[in-house]
Amino acid sequence: MTNSILPIAPTEYDRSNEQRTRTDIDQRLGDIEQKLYQLQTIYGTVSLGQENLTLVNGANNNVSPGYATYVRIVGPTAAFSTTGFSQGDKGRLMIVRNTVAYDWTISNASGSSDAANRIITSTGSDVTLTGVSVGVFIYDSTDSNWVLVATQG
Repeated sequence: MTNSILPIAPTEYDRSNEQRTRTDIDQRLGDIEQKLYQLQTIYGTVSLGQENLTLVNGANNNVSPGYATYVRIVGPTAAFSTTGFSQGDKGRLMIVRNTVAYDWTISNASGSSDAANRIITSTGSDVTLTGVSVGVFIYDSTDSNWVLVATQG
């Protein structure tokens, strides 16, 4: 009697576990979306985070604002400008508050920032906000830039 290794016949890959997992994930995402909607309906608010953004005097290019919706500018001790923000994502809304007493210039389509980080103002030119002020931006993924949609100050 000789020992021999018999070849194992190939079998087809069973995708049923993969399909069940995808179905479970889709169902859980639907549950999460429904619960978020219920929370917003019941409580009326959703907190999307707050971060401080330290800038410098003069030009601030390709600024990384983090992922909060409400961003507070701190740091400058003289007039400063912003030429663009990184971390743009389809439809991302960002409320930026200048908390220092110095003028903040929002540069329109400045070549000092990467193309996908640039800001487009509704005026077609730079916008200067005096002292403590607010700028509201939304990221337009079709045009690949930030759009200044509102200001105060």
